[in-house]
Amino acid sequence: MRTILAFSNKTASLLTRGLPESCFGRVFKLKTMKLYLGNLPFSASDEDIREAFSAYGTIEDLFIPLDRETNRPRGFAFITLADDDQARKAIEEMDGADLQGRNLRVNEAEERRPQQNRGGGGGGGYGGDRRGGGGGNDRRGGGRDRDRRGNRDRESGGW
Repeated sequence: MRTILAFSNKTASLLTRGLPESCFGRVFKLKTMKLYLGNLPFSASDEDIREAFSAYGTIEDLFIPLDRETNRPRGFAFITLADDDQARKAIEEMDGADLQGRNLRVNEAEERRPQQNRGGGGGGGYGGDRRGGGGGNDRRGGGRDRDRRGNRDRESGGW
């Protein structure tokens, strides 16, 4: 017969406090919390951020998004702390704190919303025919072979 015990995060935290993580790390999984760090200095490195948040427990993950074109940091990051109580403390104490001359914004990260279909990219430019570019959701192009009501222009001979 197997006995399954369930503990809240606080109970698990009390049971494991002062013991090496290897003792209970696999048995008790404390609830983690992902934080959003905004208004980061562009010069802030991975080590700088880890050093600033090391007082709030184990940092399980740190992600600094980079700009696709310049490959430089975009000015924000996401950090996952092992203990949600410590993460809440980090939010209270680090929100508005100075890091390399900038006031940080620290919040609990929100789940990413599904992307909306924003239509096609702009066609623009000088297309091969008279209709020109276009773009967005208007597939008709940008030319003059339709009148205002969407009817074909008889003089152009069609499309």
